[in-house]
Amino acid sequence: MTTEDFSVTCQVCSKEVNNFTQSIKFIMTDSAAVQEAETIYLSCGCVVDFPDWHIDINTGMCEIIDFAGTLFIKFFDEEMIVEEDWS
Repeated sequence: MTTEDFSVTCQVCSKEVNNFTQSIKFIMTDSAAVQEAETIYLSCGCVVDFPDWHIDINTGMCEIIDFAGTLFIKFFDEEMIVEEDWS
């Protein structure tokens, strides 16, 4: 599978972001695995702790915002669009 190179501008540092990785940390207890933290590492060097994904399922517009409400990146993802089939 090939992908096109694409980038967006980080709204915090104004550098180019062309990829990110996500890390989720869990603590094991005797009855469950409990999520302790979630972090997104942007290729520009910024780190988003406890990210909140705002996704508009009508337009496919996605925003990654931190717990304090700071917008880091905004991008379009056509796979997020929900097409309702009423037939």
